Amino acid sequence: NVDEGSAWMLRGDRGITFTDDLPQGTEITDGQWWGPRAEGAFLSMAKNAASDFGITIGDQLTVDILGRPVELTVANLREINWAGGGMNFSLVVNEAVGLQLPLGFLGTFRVDEEKTEGLEARLANEFPGASVVRVGDVLEPVEALLRSLKLLLASLAAALLIGALMVLVSALFAQIRLRADEINTRRMLGASAAQVGQMIRRETLALALLVLLVGGLMGTALVVVLFVGVLDRPVVVPWTMLLAGLLVPLVVLVGGAAREGRKIMRQNAQY
Repeated sequence: NVDEGSAWMLRGDRGITFTDDLPQGTEITDGQWWGPRAEGAFLSMAKNAASDFGITIGDQLTVDILGRPVELTVANLREINWAGGGMNFSLVVNEAVGLQLPLGFLGTFRVDEEKTEGLEARLANEFPGASVVRVGDVLEPVEALLRSLKLLLASLAAALLIGALMVLVSALFAQIRLRADEINTRRMLGASAAQVGQMIRRETLALALLVLLVGGLMGTALVVVLFVGVLDRPVVVPWTMLLAGLLVPLVVLVGGAAREGRKIMRQNAQY
């Protein structure tokens, strides 16, 4: 039984390439790259696929390449970001193996939308045997879906933040009202209004920092799990939005608590 995440490798033919140079951006997670002019028959696999198939470094595999069985030794495992849109292969062999096999050439390039008109016709004239596949037509719906998902998550996070802030403000103000007797006692014992207000602000600041810190850590962990574990995409921390999301609630809570304390002191001063 093979995990569904890698079962696609067993359905039909798979692309394979060869090189002795470590491809740019390659992240080796296990084993070592074979290096230039390596003798022998080595294989580099995608880490997730190797894990799903139960393959480890040093295992011997027989790979059928265009009807020709080739014995290969697993030399290393790679982390592949399939969402990057670059040229990636789940299987890579060294040049000593690849140069003995029938081969074709495969490449990718980016073209501005306004320059695509007539491009395929020109490529067909220059390279009659080449096939052109417009990847953008396939990726555009996916990118639109990801943008919608990002907007949905941002809206949900904003709604949750506002809701949590309202609950926290209500609970905090209620707690300050319950401490009206304590505030009055401190005033009668000689504490000034400024001293009482400073006490309330400090307590509110400490409580708010604790709550926001815990909430921020939990939210960050959820985002990491969602993007890295589920969507397999890198996480980019929006520091500006994150700081704003921490500072605004702090100002609201501390300022609101101080105002509520002054309100209680004014009410008691009337009696």
